[in-house]
Amino acid sequence: MFVRFHKIPIYNTKSKLTNTDWASKHVLSLPIHPNVSTKNIEYIAKTVRDLVHE
Repeated sequence: MFVRFHKIPIYNTKSKLTNTDWASKHVLSLPIHPNVSTKNIEYIAKTVRDLVHE
């Protein structure tokens, strides 16, 4: 699922954000912050592997 926040009605904008549209289709953002546990990292990695192998 690709979320393009500038396309959500509450944030509706008339601007053409072509770089934002491109990035939302080509960039994978993984959860990252100082409190991500090893268990969370393993879950994220497994989920990504499973999706790639579908």
